[in-house]
Amino acid sequence: MLAESADVEYAIDEPVFRNVLQELLRLRLRDRADQVHLATAVAMRASWFLTNDNGILRKVGGRIRSTLIARPSECIDEISVGLFLR
Repeated sequence: MLAESADVEYAIDEPVFRNVLQELLRLRLRDRADQVHLATAVAMRASWFLTNDNGILRKVGGRIRSTLIARPSECIDEISVGLFLR
């Protein structure tokens, strides 16, 4: 399904993608595109998934595997350190 991901460094772990997608289906996220977007981020081992979508934030509960689900405003301190903005 996601074989078009060409950059090996950012390769999508297909089994993780499928497993996370199944987990998200059980949470009844409203939009299929949101489910795919979030599952892709987790399968690519993203540190953060930033959203202002109350439904995602409420239903997911803060973390899926190693990916932290948060509002953009919740990560500014950590991101600004990584970008040398302080």
